[in-house]
Amino acid sequence: MRLRPQFSGVTRSCYDRQPPDLSNGTADRCRIAHLRRRGWDTVSRHFANIASFGVSGHIVQAVNEAPKGRRLPGPMVFFFHSLLQILRYTPRDIRLRLDGEDIYEGPITAVAVANGAWFGGGMKVAPEADVADGLFDVIIIRGAGRLKVLTLMNSIYSGGHLKSPLVSIHRARLVEAWPIGREPVPIDSDGEAPGQLPARFEIMVGALSLKI
Repeated sequence: MRLRPQFSGVTRSCYDRQPPDLSNGTADRCRIAHLRRRGWDTVSRHFANIASFGVSGHIVQAVNEAPKGRRLPGPMVFFFHSLLQILRYTPRDIRLRLDGEDIYEGPITAVAVANGAWFGGGMKVAPEADVADGLFDVIIIRGAGRLKVLTLMNSIYSGGHLKSPLVSIHRARLVEAWPIGREPVPIDSDGEAPGQLPARFEIMVGALSLKI
């Protein structure tokens, strides 16, 4: 499993509530998650921090395809491509099911399936997410105009986006999502681009042990 800098969101979530006891070499145990993208070319992989879909999938594709070798800080590169992709994005319609219950159908800007709290160069998309509790924090950002989305994006760095009426928060162990219509809805998984919806995200029973 390839882990990018977003992995810092996992370690912060593990240690924020109770710092690890380093004197006796104990490990902090954090849940990991599984993503299965269904379709003619089924993809299956694990992720430790956050998977998402919608404009965030387009952003990750753009970041990964950007020319290498430029000496710009990672957060700056991510911010630049976020602005660009938001200006190009048209909300996609999806159907979302949590733990077997259909809870949303309609246009989205993005949906974050969060095991950890941070992603995208310091965006605090799910401030209360805890990788040790066995549940995803599912953040739905409904479809909106570009100006509203740009304003909302700025507040994600502090977690202030959760106050927006465009945003709702849910908790679940199993997340399933389908596209409505023919427009692709790309997925981001810990900074990788594994494909597009439909997909299934599930917390695994096992745990990831972190030692320092």
